[in-house]
Amino acid sequence: LSAMEHLWGERNFKGSLVLAGQRGWACEELLARCDDLSTRWPLRMMGYIPDDSVPSLIMGARIAVVPSRYEGFGLTGLEAMAGGVPVVSTRRGALPEVYGDAAAYFECGDVEQLADAIESLWLDDARRGELIAGGLERARLFSWDSTARKTLKVYRMLCGS
Repeated sequence: LSAMEHLWGERNFKGSLVLAGQRGWACEELLARCDDLSTRWPLRMMGYIPDDSVPSLIMGARIAVVPSRYEGFGLTGLEAMAGGVPVVSTRRGALPEVYGDAAAYFECGDVEQLADAIESLWLDDARRGELIAGGLERARLFSWDSTARKTLKVYRMLCGS
C-alpha cells in the first residue's frame, strides 16, 4: 500500500491496485487504511474470490505483486506466471526457489524498491515481455500431474515397492 501510495502521489502513476483474498485475522488496521486510500486513489478490494473466478482475475492483471514476508511455496505468483502475468516478489521463503529468474525482486519492506519495480514493469514492455516468457516457462515446471507423480514416487520409495 505504501509503494502504491508513493507511486500515485509522487510519480503520477496511472495504474490501479486490486487486492484479492479472504480477510484474515488482525486485519482491521489494514482494511481501514485501504478504505481511506480508496477514497483518493484507484484501489479496489475484492475480498474472497471463488476458485473458478481466479484465472480471469489474474489474467486481467498487468502485474502481480507477491510482497510476502514468508511464503512456503508461492502458488499465487506461479498462477500469475502461468496466466502470462509478470511477477514482482520478495526474496523470502521459497519464493526465489519457485520463481527463479522469472520474477522481478525487491527487498522486503523497501517501499522505494517495490515502487521502482512496479513502475518499471508498468512502463517497460520489453522487460514485461521477458518476464512473461520466463514465467510461462517456469510455470510449466510445476504441474499438478508432475507433483502427483513425484509424491507417488516418494511413497513407493518409503514403502519399499
